[in-house]
Amino acid sequence: NGCWGNAEELNALLAALGSTMTLSGEGGGPLAVTNLNIISVPPITDGVSSIAVYYTGSVDPGSGVALGTIPDGDVVIGYEAIGSGSIVAVADSSMFGYVLDQADNEQFVLNLASF
Repeated sequence: NGCWGNAEELNALLAALGSTMTLSGEGGGPLAVTNLNIISVPPITDGVSSIAVYYTGSVDPGSGVALGTIPDGDVVIGYEAIGSGSIVAVADSSMFGYVLDQADNEQFVLNLASF
């Protein structure tokens, strides 16, 4: 399981932004469409009851929130409030393309774009 690249560089960016979250190519969702368990974080999750992912990495949410987890508990989407802003870390690029038309992915991406 786990398909995520450039974790070292992305973790350096997250740290530079003041985040306690980190990304990993380990764990995450399998090589199959998997629906995440979602924690409500308005407005990011408004209109979103299900998010589908495919072969992901994982997120350690640090002091943030495990917004989206696969059924066995690995976190794929993390959220953290930092100062007057927020960071959403998504360890799955397929939800922005390959599985965009599944579950409530399109609504989640629209919410991210307007967040």
